[in-house]
Amino acid sequence: MSPRLPRTRPGTKPAASEERAALEAWLRAWRADPPPTDAPAGRPPPRPQRGRRQPVRIGEIRLLRPDTPAACERPCYVAVIESDPDDPSVIAAPFGRFPVPATPGEWRTALAPTPLLVLCCWNARRMPRVALERAWPVGRLRAADRRAALRLVRVRDDGLDLPADLAPRAGPSLRHPCDPRHAYIEEERALFDGLGVPVRAAAAPADALEYPIPRDAALPIAAEPRATYRTDAHEKRRGRPGNRHL
Repeated sequence: MSPRLPRTRPGTKPAASEERAALEAWLRAWRADPPPTDAPAGRPPPRPQRGRRQPVRIGEIRLLRPDTPAACERPCYVAVIESDPDDPSVIAAPFGRFPVPATPGEWRTALAPTPLLVLCCWNARRMPRVALERAWPVGRLRAADRRAALRLVRVRDDGLDLPADLAPRAGPSLRHPCDPRHAYIEEERALFDGLGVPVRAAAAPADALEYPIPRDAALPIAAEPRATYRTDAHEKRRGRPGNRHL
């Protein structure tokens, strides 16, 4: 299942005008983005490329080798958020394809290169260490940015509210079911599914809407309030033959 986006606490979310401006900026970038070009039918998958493996360090930014469909479609930069030398996998978050964050799960970095402006913490993956060892190191996150990104990943995992100190650099809230960002989220999730599993594989879909239900309140009954439905006794009362022999 797809990763969950963090909620925004009502008291900490940006003003409506700021969110509107942020959403308009993202929509402009999204409309200007050319649609992906479909690969020719029958094209074989890319062959893995051999390369010198380099140890992975926390905070590194790596460019994945073009030996997966995702890395062939566009340059894939990822940041190593967490790494345990004894673990064969590392937690890495991909950078977004737009220069502005789309949702509260995307976060503006302090880096200058355009491909590294936005980190998609909602799409963080547990990736094989060997894949990142073969990727090219291109830079590093600042220690403060790496810690902030890890906090945002954990916030998403725990389903908590977006911390107030992270909200100013995060994207606007996602509310309307027809928002084009839902399609964007699904495209990005599907693109990176082949590179690793979500940090929390059991998380709710990123585009899901939550409807609070009181714990002690009885749910409305969708069908008839009787314990049985169209039983023989019910049909006989209505003067119709039962369904015993159907």
